Amino acid sequence: MTKLRTLITTPIADLALAGEAAAMMLAAMVLVRLVPLRRWQRQFGTVPGPDAAVPAVSVVDTAQARRIARIIQQAERNLPFMVLCLPQALAGRWMLSRRGTASQLTIGTRRDASGAIEFHAWLKCGETWVTGYHENTDFGIFRLPEQRG
Repeated sequence: MTKLRTLITTPIADLALAGEAAAMMLAAMVLVRLVPLRRWQRQFGTVPGPDAAVPAVSVVDTAQARRIARIIQQAERNLPFMVLCLPQALAGRWMLSRRGTASQLTIGTRRDASGAIEFHAWLKCGETWVTGYHENTDFGIFRLPEQRG
């Protein structure tokens, strides 16, 4: 009954945004799982080397980033399947870009306790975490170029 009450009391604009988030996450999942990386990696541009300066964010709308972060979390919780970090980050990046807000998608890797390689993707808008929040700084990162709004 709680979910029904939440659905009824949620503003139409938020429901539309949640629908967009779900559709974007689904599209990102299909892209990541079915399309070879070489076909879609160009959307990120060239990955800078480790000594390259990170470009300044052009347009940061912190309120918009926080709203999209909240909506992505809510939509993911209510989908009948689990959405991993990369599709969430891609969906957030696409949603922010549609609204003219710059974001920084980062993919990191590290070894877990057993020595296996772990990958993680996260999205930030300025200093605001949109998806993939983590406290560990032990990821070797592959920072993808800023996507301008």
